[in-house]
Order: sequence, then structure tokens, then C-alpha cells
Amino acid sequence: MQLRHLIAFSTAIFAATSLNLPQAKATPLLAVDFGAAGESPQSGFTAMSGDASQATASGTFGAYTVDVEGQGFGRGSSGHNGLIPEANRSLYRDYYYNNSDVNGEGVKLSIGGVVPNASYNLTLWSYDPDQFFSSTDTTWSPTGGSSGTSGFITDFADPPPATLSDYSTTIQISSATSMLEIFGTTTSGSGGTRLNGFTLNNGTSDVLSIDLGQPLAAPSPVEPGFNGMAGAFPLGPNSPPPSLTSTFGAYTVTVSGDPYNGADYSRVGFEDTAAGAAGIDASIRPLYEDAFFNNLDLNDGSGLTLAIQGVTPGKQYQVKLWSYNADNTIYSTPTQFGPLTGSTTTGTSGTVTQFATPLPATADDYSTTIIVSSTTNTLEIHGASTSNFGGTRLNGFELSELAPPRPGDFNGDGSVNAADLTAWKAHFGTSTGATLAMGDADGDHDVDGADFLIWQKNVGPASVSAVPEPAVAPLLAGLLCLGGLFRRKRVG
Repeated sequence: MQLRHLIAFSTAIFAATSLNLPQAKATPLLAVDFGAAGESPQSGFTAMSGDASQATASGTFGAYTVDVEGQGFGRGSSGHNGLIPEANRSLYRDYYYNNSDVNGEGVKLSIGGVVPNASYNLTLWSYDPDQFFSSTDTTWSPTGGSSGTSGFITDFADPPPATLSDYSTTIQISSATSMLEIFGTTTSGSGGTRLNGFTLNNGTSDVLSIDLGQPLAAPSPVEPGFNGMAGAFPLGPNSPPPSLTSTFGAYTVTVSGDPYNGADYSRVGFEDTAAGAAGIDASIRPLYEDAFFNNLDLNDGSGLTLAIQGVTPGKQYQVKLWSYNADNTIYSTPTQFGPLTGSTTTGTSGTVTQFATPLPATADDYSTTIIVSSTTNTLEIHGASTSNFGGTRLNGFELSELAPPRPGDFNGDGSVNAADLTAWKAHFGTSTGATLAMGDADGDHDVDGADFLIWQKNVGPASVSAVPEPAVAPLLAGLLCLGGLFRRKRVG
């Protein structure tokens, strides 16, 4: 009874004059904002792009002009494009098309600026990543005033092209004028006509290489104060696990994802949800607009891994992680982040429930903070959805050194106040063995009156002066005595 009364009395005195000292926010050692990179044409090619409903398109490339006639520019779905090796994905992922399956209807290509009567080799690519239902034979031939040979391509999504030699044909063509004219049409199947790109060779070298497709996407914006780390979707389809690595000063960051069905990584990559994020305040929108993600909905522990190299072994770090999907309007998805199982990283875990609404109002929304350390110089953190169908998103993270605990901050919230006295009460008289616990301020592995003295000393001058000195001294003495009696009784 006496201990309870004394503690109650001390709590009442403190409650009248408690300080709520602000939690110190450490300056991040590293802040990274993930996002989608701008797409580029196939290496060595020049882009010619347009809209989905564009019956004609023209472009000038040095001494040459290019005109196409058909129905418009298209793109394969992201999942099917993901099955194409990254080295040649840019050429095969999109195209100029005519969806007609009628022989005699298709795509016309005209190339101006050639030397009259000179013979050229023209290589054309025809591939649709989504064409899984009917393989389509396509014929490419000189037309109009041009003459030469014809070529055939069987357009089918499977197998995905492994090299730039796949799904292509080369024809010889010449013209009495400065204009070459070529026509492509289907001869069987229902896939229409696709032209991904072409290369014109004068017999010695390639004089024109054009990659046809939809307009290139701009890189995602980067949150002010953060470093940008951007990549494509998907990162890659096969083992070994695809990953992206960037270096920021002393730190190297690597992100990777877990496979679908053991080997398929086509759901792992970077995304930009600009349309869904349009309603978010512009000051924080770049952080929440885009992400590195794994679109797996298995809820079996599969997700993504964040590795941060360059930390000090054995040192504790605070990592704040954001997980938000502006397009996830159907299933709120709890996502757990914590040390990667089997790695050298240990620490706490945290959960974020990502959902499109409500919109994030501050840079603290849709985030969680974990405390981690590693016996090596690399922290490895894993994230995975624990229910529903939102997959796993990581919009960005901040890495900070964990500041030493303030003496008397028993609950670790960065403030020394009445809440710490509650924590000390809850653990008074306990022995914590080899692990320090809430309420143990002096590190002797016992929660006793000595810890109360440390709390009282660090709670702040205003609180100390507000407590009448004659009342405080007997209270602390009584608590110290009772703490000693409690320990003797427990040991005996």
C-alpha cells in the first residue's frame, strides 16, 4: 500500500507540471525516393512515337524522312513486356500497327532521302508481346515504285525474343526515285500487322535505325531533400533475381523482389501512379506518387528486399519506410517491414496499411519506423503484404543513426515526461537479466528507486522547481528504501 500511495502521489505532483519535451528528429544520413525511370528507345535506334489513334505519322531524321500509314501506335502489356530480356525489350515492347486481319490491309512504310537506283538492305521487326492466341504470319514487300525481295515473319508472343535477330526479316529494296515504299500485311492468323522498328543498310553500314512506339514516359519526380532512384517495370523476368543498385555518397542501395512461381520476376519493378496521386498536396506528392514494388498478391511472405550497404557494423539505425499505392482503391493492404530472415540484420518490425484513401496529408502518413542493426556493413530489410491484394510497395526511405536514449526516457519516445513514470511504475521491482528494459535508466538490470532519481533529474528544471522540495525528498527516500526492501525480499 505504501509504495502504491507514494507512486500515486508522485504521479499527481508531476501531472500538474509535466513537460512534453519535443522528440529530437535526427538528420537523415540517407533519404531515397523510388520512382519510374523515363523510357528510352532501343540502344542504337532513334525513337519515332505517336498516339494510339494515329492513321499517319511522319518524322525527319538527318537526311531521311519516314512516313507510316495504318491505325496508330501501340504497346504490349507490362506483364508480357516483362518476359522480354531487358537488353532488347525497348524495341519489342511497342510498335506501329494496323489491327485489320484482312490480307491486303496493313502498314505502309515510306523512307525518303535514299539514293535512286541504289540497293538497300532493310531489316524489319514484327512482334506483339500480347499475341498469345493466334500466331500471325506477316509479309513485308516493296510496293509503289520500289522493287526487290519480300520477307516473312511469324508474329507470336511465345517464345519471347531473346535477341534482336528474332521476329525480324531482311529484304533487298531499291527505287528509281529517292523514296522507298514497303507494305506489310497479314497472310494468316488474327494478330493484325505490327512494325516495331526497322534498320536501313546501304550495303556497308546502317544509315537509319528507327524504334517505333508510343511516346516516351518522363522520369518520376523526386521529393525535395531526397535522392532519386528510378528504374523500369519490370526489372526482369528470370533468375537470378533482377535488382537495381545505386550509390549515394558512402551508401549503396540495392532493391530486388521475390519471384512468382519460383522463377518469374515479371511483377517486380518501378511504377508511377501520377493520375491516382494527382489529388495529393504538391509538396509531398513526389514521395507518394511512385514506388518500387512487387505486384505479388500471394500473402505468403513474398515481397521485396531493400539492402543498404555502408553502415557501421553493430550500430543501431532508424529506418523510416513509406508504403502507399495511389491506385489501390479496392483492397487496403497491410504491409510488414523488418529484418530479412536469414540475414545478418536484426531489429524491430513495423506495419503500414497501404490504401489510396484517405490521401496522405503529411510526409508522416503511410509510413513506419523500425530499428535495425547488422553484424556486417549491410542492412537488409524485407517487406511483404500480409493480407489482401495490394502487393508490396516501397515509395522511399530515410536512414538515420539511432540517437542515444535520453536518461529517464523509459518508453523511448524521445521525451522525458509523465508517460515515462508510468513505464517505470509498470516495471518497478523487476530484474531484466541481460536485457535492459523500460524503467531501467542506470543499466544495472533492476528497475528500482535509483532509476526514479534519474528520471526526476532529467525531467526538466520547470518540473523540479514546481515540486515542493520538502515533499520530494521524503518521497524519493521512501522509494529508494522500498526498492531496496523489494530486492532483498525477492532475493531471499
